Amino acid sequence: MDANQSPDPLPKDQPPQPLEGPVQPQRVSAPASQPRAASVRSDSSHRQPLASAIQPMRTTSASSTRGSKRRGQVLTNDFAAWEWGLLNLARATTIAAFIYTCWRFGGTDVIVWYHVAAMLAASLVMSAIVWRKSRRQQPLPVPALLFGVICVTVPMLQTIELPREVINWIAPGTERVIREFSSPAINQLELAIHPLQGDGELASSASSNHSATISIVPSSSHTRLALWQLGFVFFAISTTLFFTRESRKVLAWTLAINAAGLAFWGLVQRSSGSSDLLPGMTKDVVTLPFSTFVYKNAGAAALIPGLAAIIGLIGIQRQSPTGIRKSTRESRGIDSYRPRPRWTDPRFLLLLCFVGLLAAGLLASSSRGVWISGAVAGLALFITVPSRFSGKTLFAAVFIAGCCIGLIALTGLRNELAKQSQRLNIDQVSTDARFTHWRDGIDTAIAHLPFGSGLGTFGYAHLPQQENDTEQWFREAHNQYLEILVETGVFGVIAIAVVILLLGRSAIFLIRKSASQEHFSWGIIGLFSLASIVTQSFVDFVVLIPGVMFTQAILLGCMAAVYTRDLSLSKVLHRRSGQLSAQKVSESKLGDLASTPLRDRMLQVSNRPLTWCFVSSVVVLFAFIATDKKLQTENALANTQFSSEDYEPSPEEIDFNLLLLSDAIERDPKRWELYRRRSLWHLAEYRLGLLAKSSADESSLTWSQTSLDNLFQSLYSLTQSDRDGLIHNVLVDPKLRDSLALAIADQENTLQFNPLSPNTYLSCAMLTPLLQRDTAMWEERIAKLSHSSRGLQYAGGMVAYFAGNRDNMVDQWRRSLKFGDDYYPAVLQLAGRKLSLEEFLNEIIPAERNDLAVRFVSEAGDFTVNQHTLRRLRDQVLMRIQSDSSRDEAEKMELSARVEESGKNWGEAATYWSLALRLQPHNLDYRYYHCRALYHDDQLKEALDQATLLRALEPATERSEKTIEAIKKRIEADARKSVH
Repeated sequence: MDANQSPDPLPKDQPPQPLEGPVQPQRVSAPASQPRAASVRSDSSHRQPLASAIQPMRTTSASSTRGSKRRGQVLTNDFAAWEWGLLNLARATTIAAFIYTCWRFGGTDVIVWYHVAAMLAASLVMSAIVWRKSRRQQPLPVPALLFGVICVTVPMLQTIELPREVINWIAPGTERVIREFSSPAINQLELAIHPLQGDGELASSASSNHSATISIVPSSSHTRLALWQLGFVFFAISTTLFFTRESRKVLAWTLAINAAGLAFWGLVQRSSGSSDLLPGMTKDVVTLPFSTFVYKNAGAAALIPGLAAIIGLIGIQRQSPTGIRKSTRESRGIDSYRPRPRWTDPRFLLLLCFVGLLAAGLLASSSRGVWISGAVAGLALFITVPSRFSGKTLFAAVFIAGCCIGLIALTGLRNELAKQSQRLNIDQVSTDARFTHWRDGIDTAIAHLPFGSGLGTFGYAHLPQQENDTEQWFREAHNQYLEILVETGVFGVIAIAVVILLLGRSAIFLIRKSASQEHFSWGIIGLFSLASIVTQSFVDFVVLIPGVMFTQAILLGCMAAVYTRDLSLSKVLHRRSGQLSAQKVSESKLGDLASTPLRDRMLQVSNRPLTWCFVSSVVVLFAFIATDKKLQTENALANTQFSSEDYEPSPEEIDFNLLLLSDAIERDPKRWELYRRRSLWHLAEYRLGLLAKSSADESSLTWSQTSLDNLFQSLYSLTQSDRDGLIHNVLVDPKLRDSLALAIADQENTLQFNPLSPNTYLSCAMLTPLLQRDTAMWEERIAKLSHSSRGLQYAGGMVAYFAGNRDNMVDQWRRSLKFGDDYYPAVLQLAGRKLSLEEFLNEIIPAERNDLAVRFVSEAGDFTVNQHTLRRLRDQVLMRIQSDSSRDEAEKMELSARVEESGKNWGEAATYWSLALRLQPHNLDYRYYHCRALYHDDQLKEALDQATLLRALEPATERSEKTIEAIKKRIEADARKSVH
C-alpha cells in the first residue's frame, strides 16, 4: 500500500473518491474493503490512545444512512431534529451578528457592540442546550482557543489599581507620565481648593498620589478590551458551530453575498457620472464609498473575506489525470460520459460575477492599503499553490477583468482611479503623515516598555513624545503592530506573532497536505484572508473596525477548526492503517505509557464543545458588562450636552444634569469623560451664581460674559490689585465657592483617570485668575500636548498672551498657522497689539506658509498707510518666496506675481505671470491672470492676444468673453481720446 495514500473520507465532510482510475501521487483512494472511520466503534479490538479516539463531528443524511445499511453498518444521528433546528438557529444568529455589524457603520457605535454581545450570548445559550447532554468530542483548535483566552484576559491586569511603587517598577512609562503631568497639576488644584472648602465639608478631590493603573486611561482600555473579547467569541463560536460541511458552505456563501452587497453599494455611492445615485434617487451630497463604514479603507477591507470565500467556493481543484468524470449511471451499465464544461455551471458563473463585482468595488474604494494587501494575498496564493491553477484561470481572469472594466465605465470612475493610482508613487507615499506618527509611536513604545500604556490609549500615550506638529490627531497609529507594541508592550508583540504563526501554519497545512477538496478550499480562504489583513495592518488600523474584525474572526476560526479536524482525521486513519514508521510507533507507545487519567480527562473536557461554550459565555459576559457601562456613559454624555455656548440653563436643569452624571459616575467611577462633563455643569452653576450676584448688585452682566475664556480675558485686563479685590468680593458667597470647588475637584478626577487630556489642562489654565494661581505650568503642558490641534495651539497662545508670556504666545500661534489659517484673523488682531507688522511676518507666520505671507502683505494696507513699510514688507515676502525650497518654480512665480499685484505693480506682476506661463503653458488660470495684469498695465494689445488665446483654449467659460469685451471697450475708449 502506498504510504502517501489519502485517508478514506468521512460522510458529509470529504467528497467520495472514485474507486477506479490510476493512482495519483498525492491522492490514492483507499480500497473499497478498507473499513471507514465512521464504522470503528469504541469497543474495537484495537487499543488506541485518547487522542486517536477523538472523532470529528459528522452528520448523516438519508442517502448516507441507506448506503451504510447496505454495507451492513449502523449509523446513529447525534441530535434530535429539534436540536438540529436549535443549532441552525444559533448559526443564523451568529451570521446575522456580523452582517448587522458590517451594515451599521462598520459596528463603530457602542450600541452595535451591545446588540452583538446579546446576539452572541443567545447563540451560546442555544449551543449549550444542544451540547449539554452530549459527551461527543470533536477536534477543536484547543491551543489557539486557550491562547485567545489568555490574550483577552491578561490586558485586564492593565486596569487594576496598584500602588505607585509597583507601577514605577513594572510600568515606568506610566509612572513618568503621572509624575511629569498629572501629579503636579493635581497638587496645584488641591492647593487652590483648600481656601474654597472652608471647613473641609466639600472635600471630594481624587486620592490620586497613592495608587494608579498600568493603563494611562483605564476607561479606554476597558472599552477596547470589550471589542477584542467579542472578536474572540466570534472565533471560538465558529469553531464549535460550523462543524458540518453544509454549515461551512452556508457561511462561505453568506460571506460572499454580504461582500457583494457592500461592493455594489460602494460603487453606487462612488458613481459620479450624473446627479443620480440610481434612477429616481437624487444624489444630493457627495459621499465616500462604503459609507456603511465610517472609514472607507475598512469598508474595502471587509470585502477581502468575501473575496476569499468566493475563491474557496469556486474550488481551485487538484487536477484530475484524466479530466473525465464518471457518471453514477456507470454502475448500472450505461457508458460514462464527459460532463459539460465547468464554466457553464450557473453557480460558477455567479461566483465569477461576484469576483468581478468585488474587484471593481476594491478599485472604487481608492484604498491604497487594500490594493497592496490584495496583491500580496494573491501572490501568497500563487506561491503556495502554483500547481493548482489550470488553464481555466486565464478565462476567469479575463472574465473578471471584463466585469471590472464594465462596472468602472458604468459608474464613471476612470478619472478617479487614475487620480488615486498616482498616489502610489514614491513622492506621495514618502510625505504621508503616517511616517511622522510612526516615529512618535516608536518613541512611545520604548518609553512604555515592558507592559505598554494600556489598550486603546495610543491616541493619548504618544502626545508627550511628539516633537513635530501634525495636521490632525491620530487616535490610532495606522500601523497595528506598532499600536499593539505601544499599548501592550512585549506581551502584545509575542501574542500577535503567535496568532499569525498558528493561523498561517494551519492554512498552509490544509493547502499542501489535506486530502479533502473542501478542506483544501478552506486553506485557500484562510491564507488569502490572513495574508491580506496582515499586510494591510502595516499601514492601517482596519482590524480595529468591528465589521472587519468580526468577519475575519469567524472566517479564520472556521478555518482553524477545519485544520484541527483534518489533522486529527489524518492521525486517526494513519494509525489505524498501520502506516506509521517504526520511530513514530515507538513514540506513540511512549506517549501511551505517559498517559494518566487526569491528562485524559483534561483532553476530553478541552475537546468538548460545551466547555468552550461556557468559556465563551464568561468572556462575552465581561464584554457585555464593559459595553453596557460604555453605553450608559455615552447616554449620560448625550443627555447632558450643552445645546450651544450661548444657552443659559435653569437651576432645575443644572441640578437634573448633575444628578444624571453623578449616577453615571457611581456606575463607572473610572470614566474621565463623566468627571469632565460634571465639572462643566458645576461651572454653569457657578456662572448662574455670578449672574444672580450681579443682579443683586445692580450691575449688568450677561451669560456669555461669564464664560471661562471671557472671565479669563476680563480678569487679566485688570490690574493685580483690582483683580484680587474683585475675586475676593465675588467669592464671599458660599454657594459660589462650593460650585467652584466642586468643579475643580472634578478636574482633579479627570486628570487622575486621564493624565494626558489637553483640554483639561486648558480649562484649568482658564481658571487660574479665579484661583489666583500662575499659568506657567499649565502653558507648558498645553504646549507639550497640542502638537496635533490647531485649536489648542491658538488657545494656548491666547493664555500666554494675557499672562504676558511673549515667547509662548509666538510659539503657539506660529504652530497654529502651520497647517491652516482658521485662526489667522484672530491671531492677527491680538498679536497686532504687541507685535509690529515685520515682527508678525517674521515670527508668527511659519516659514512654509508663504501663501499666508502673501495674504498678510495684501492686507497690510489696512493696518498702515506708510508706503515705505509696505514696500519693505513686500520685498521681505519676495525674498522668502525665492528661498522656499518646498515649492516648484511655477508656484514661486505665481506667489511673486500676487505680491506685486498687492502693491499695484502690474508690470512686474505681468512679468512674473509670463514666467509662470512658460513653465506651465497649459495652466489656464495663469493665462487669465497674465491677461488681467497686462490689461491693468495698459498693455492692451498683448492682453487682447492672451484673452483671444484663452477663449480658444476654454470656449465653454464666460471669463474670456468678458475679458475680451472689456479690453475692446478700453481700446475703443483710448482711440476716441486720441482722436479728440
